[in-house]
Amino acid sequence: MSLQMPENLPAPEFSQNAEVVLAKRYRRWDASGEHQESTREMFWRVASAIAEEEGKYAKSPYTPEELAELRRSLKETYAQNIVEYLADLYAEEGVIWCPF
Repeated sequence: MSLQMPENLPAPEFSQNAEVVLAKRYRRWDASGEHQESTREMFWRVASAIAEEEGKYAKSPYTPEELAELRRSLKETYAQNIVEYLADLYAEEGVIWCPF
């Protein structure tokens, strides 16, 4: 069971190179090669999967929904910085970087 994504969840903003990397490497695909989720949905999928595990521990002061939002926000920030840095670094050399 996954947590329901809030309707007002902000969309992450990435450079074009970073979006290419995320699309090719991390977003879900179907059997025909079409993307089945947006970058925003991908971050929520990962954050909510981690947060749901928190519900198994009685001492947690956070609900799974609160943790999913916090983790999504942190992952988005760190992923954005790392992916954009590497994509831009390679772009300066005239290379499209893809971490496959």
